[in-house]
Amino acid sequence: MAAERFGEPIRVIEVPKAAAPQKQPEGTPDPHRPDAPMDAASDVLEDGEALRRVLARVAEQARLKKLDRVTLMAARDLSNAVHPHRDW
Repeated sequence: MAAERFGEPIRVIEVPKAAAPQKQPEGTPDPHRPDAPMDAASDVLEDGEALRRVLARVAEQARLKKLDRVTLMAARDLSNAVHPHRDW
């Protein structure tokens, strides 16, 4: 070890072991594990209020000109689906 080569004393620090983690039963998701993006998107699409909030936030970001190009194009596609005769 490097400390031994230079003649310096080696310090040993003991760290207490944490309690053994308890295993969760199969099929029970970890409540602290974030959802995968596609799972979160599916949840939002199934919840009308959550979907309304997401669309309102996208509209707000569009008004502030804070959308990246890919998101702006997706918002335009959505707008064309809702208002098919609007020309961009």
